[in-house]
Amino acid sequence: MPDGGKIQSVPTEADGCVFTGTDLGGVVAINVATGQVVWKRALSGDGSGSSAFVGAGLVGAPAVANGLVYVGLTASDASREVALDEATGAVVWSTVINNDSGGGADSSPVPFDVGSGPMLFQSYQGDESGPHSNPGYAILDATRAGGGQILVAKKMIPVADYAGPNQDRGGSITTTPAIDVARKLAFTGTGNPANAHRNPVTDSEVKIDLDPASTTFGDIVGVAQGSPEDYPLPSDMTPPTCHHEIQWPASIFTCLQTDMDYLSSGNLYTASNGHQYFAELQKSGVVMAVDTTTMQPAWTATIGVPCLGCNLGRARPTASRYTSRRPTATCSASTAIRGRSTG
Repeated sequence: MPDGGKIQSVPTEADGCVFTGTDLGGVVAINVATGQVVWKRALSGDGSGSSAFVGAGLVGAPAVANGLVYVGLTASDASREVALDEATGAVVWSTVINNDSGGGADSSPVPFDVGSGPMLFQSYQGDESGPHSNPGYAILDATRAGGGQILVAKKMIPVADYAGPNQDRGGSITTTPAIDVARKLAFTGTGNPANAHRNPVTDSEVKIDLDPASTTFGDIVGVAQGSPEDYPLPSDMTPPTCHHEIQWPASIFTCLQTDMDYLSSGNLYTASNGHQYFAELQKSGVVMAVDTTTMQPAWTATIGVPCLGCNLGRARPTASRYTSRRPTATCSASTAIRGRSTG
């Protein structure tokens, strides 16, 4: 890469160019026909890069829509959403979505339009090596003129549970949500607890309301719990001590946890019975499909062994997502959502 950094996600192809970024915060557009760099942009100046335990720069894949390239950026001081001009790479707007220095925007941004104008979903994770872990997500105005305004911002753990006697933590969304534009809903898997007690939204598949006209806009409106942290045992164990203040992954083992979060983007599909389902693979090796109306589990299938670094595959995009225009000398702007990767 031009900045010497590492690519951490699947590159995104749209309108004759491939767009990708690095752990140093660089973004580049490359002509698919010639291999020539069309433009490059440095977004993070700290140059720290990623480690084995903490991601940095661009962890998720860029998304292309509305003539813009959207990237979630993990910098040393904050998690940001940045929109770049698709043709030139110029920064159109930049918005801080979370200022927790231990967090990060690992999930790919997802542009969508439910009929009220272009919007963007971006999640951020919490610091799993500290007691303040408080992950969440934001829905932004995705237009040029909107300047990246945050329309709604939510935390994963409800306030009462975060401040309550169990001091629940965790539940980060680090995968790419699946969007049902017609029903104005998002579906995704969540991360592990970041303390000894498991909140219902951790290690779960969740449904999020994307309708700006709804009183529950941005809220989690459905939950289906996946495998527990001590899988294959049937329920979580609560240890007498739990030290999430030390560096992950050592911290989780003190809490008798095995990091069984969802780290493999899921898929929406309609079965032969006409029902819509959402299915996602958990690091436990279990795929769980839920009915998207009731959020009740429909079936589970064990396809792998549980482990800390297993079962991390990504959802395969449809071919239409990767259909580009005839390559040109520049990256021609598109108003449609194109080339979204699930990296």
